[in-house]
Amino acid sequence: MTASQHMVRANGLRFRAMVDGPADGEMTILLHGFPEGAESWSKQVDALAKAGTLAVAPDLRGYGLSDAPERVEQYAIGHLVDDVEGIIKAFGRSAAHIA
Repeated sequence: MTASQHMVRANGLRFRAMVDGPADGEMTILLHGFPEGAESWSKQVDALAKAGTLAVAPDLRGYGLSDAPERVEQYAIGHLVDDVEGIIKAFGRSAAHIA
């Protein structure tokens, strides 16, 4: 399997995400740290997809091809949590496993 690139709208922003796996599989969202991006999860996205999971690894706000708000306050943890919740909802889900 090969992850495809998706642009996902969530929390008023656009997020680029690597996505692979069955649309009806349980969703796992993989969140990168600083200074990495979604590609840091490439091997895990592939392994999870092969195991039957819908794997989603987004570039978080300010990284890669995702939108980058200008003000520092726009990177507060509450906004980041809302981003992840919005990404999960963008895939038609109400919950996901998070790593």
